[in-house]
Amino acid sequence: MATIQRGQDAAMKWLKNVGLVIVAVALILGYGVLLWKGPWLLDGSHIRKRDLQPADGVVITGFRTMVVAVGAGILAAFGLVYTHRNHTLAQNQFKHTQQQFELAQRQFEQAQAQFEYQQQKDRESAQTDREARATEQYVTAVKLLASKSDTERLGAIYSLERIMRDSPRDSEAIEMLLATFTREREAQVESDKDWDLPVSAAPESTYGSDYDAAMHVLKEWRGTA
Repeated sequence: MATIQRGQDAAMKWLKNVGLVIVAVALILGYGVLLWKGPWLLDGSHIRKRDLQPADGVVITGFRTMVVAVGAGILAAFGLVYTHRNHTLAQNQFKHTQQQFELAQRQFEQAQAQFEYQQQKDRESAQTDREARATEQYVTAVKLLASKSDTERLGAIYSLERIMRDSPRDSEAIEMLLATFTREREAQVESDKDWDLPVSAAPESTYGSDYDAAMHVLKEWRGTA
């Protein structure tokens, strides 16, 4: 159906063009005949067909001058109409182009806003993931801080130090936690001394290597905070 419709449209366009050509040729021929034979067709009773006199030449020249002027006026009118039509088409094309540009600009702004919104969502999601990991690491470190293994307690302290640097909002809580840990260790060691109990500490430290590590972290943090 689409092919048939296109064929019919092409045929109608061809017929229209042929019709315009025929009309144009007929007008040109008619104008030529009018310019050539017009004086005798319209005023033949006053113009000689042979042995023309000056008076006949004046009438013929005047008529032909009038016909040429009318033709020039018609051509000028067609030229004005054609120019106006082209000007109107150009204006419409310019308006259409401007509308397309404004539409493309709005689409670009919408895409940019969507991109910025997605970036913000990605940043929020990444921040949420970091906070979740920090919380998980914090809980794990707190559990290991109460371990009986010196290695696990040291790992917990250094893990808490890393969390303090990566998550400043948790630094105050971790600082209080490590301070409490050191005070409890000091109290425990002093209590063992009072009861003459053996002090479980490394030879190089009074309160143990984990205590020293906690104190080092606190000093470093307070020095940079």
